[in-house]
Amino acid sequence: MSRTVNGIQVLAQKGLASNRGIQAHPASDPGKEDAVSQQLVASGEKDRLKAVLRQRLAECGWTEDVTRHAREVVAKSKDAPPTADEIADAVRQRGRQRVPDQIKAELLTELRTIILQR
Repeated sequence: MSRTVNGIQVLAQKGLASNRGIQAHPASDPGKEDAVSQQLVASGEKDRLKAVLRQRLAECGWTEDVTRHAREVVAKSKDAPPTADEIADAVRQRGRQRVPDQIKAELLTELRTIILQR
């Protein structure tokens, strides 16, 4: 099997690149994706990338926006307070759509670099 195209296959399979028109490679290999994921965890890169993502999202106001939206969902609930799963379902799509393209591109570039170095 050929190498993942600059890490795009892994991102698309994990749902991180799907709304940018990036598609998974047709010959997707779940075993290879698991190996990449395990390497990211073992090297500490996964935690570093998550920290970078959290920082960038906080800097651009995304975190505040998602928190505000979650509170609106709870406030609009008429019968009983929604469960955590119901709140997450209501907020997930809007949150994903509002991640700035610049942040997605930055993380994609970093992930590509990490994958290609291995």
